[in-house]
Amino acid sequence: MLLFIVSWALLEGTHEGLFASLVGGLALDALSGAPFGLSVLSLAIVSYLASVGAKNVFRTAILLPYVTIALATLIYNSIFLGLLRIMGRTVLWWPTLWRVVLPNILVNAVCMPLVYNLVVWIHHRTHIQTAEWE
Repeated sequence: MLLFIVSWALLEGTHEGLFASLVGGLALDALSGAPFGLSVLSLAIVSYLASVGAKNVFRTAILLPYVTIALATLIYNSIFLGLLRIMGRTVLWWPTLWRVVLPNILVNAVCMPLVYNLVVWIHHRTHIQTAEWE
């Protein structure tokens, strides 16, 4: 879900990314054992931060999706774990970072080309091009 949300936010910007994070976060919250709303909030923050890359000078940079997903994975998991800690759950920070977050960053970086290209293809098939005057 994180890969899709970040890819969509990079392509479409803030509003579409936040809507996708709401829908995706609700689906994750419905299927997870974590307190309801943590995934929505974590994905919304990450989506907002990732959408900054959609409207800047580096938009066409080839490495932008890969750097963004690595940072987004770290931020998403940190926010999620931080919120769990605030809610009174026990969080073992270092073991979780080494055994969950770092491997997750590697897996997401490897899977990003497939997901990003699929999202680009979906975007081109479903997005209506409009003519605008500047």
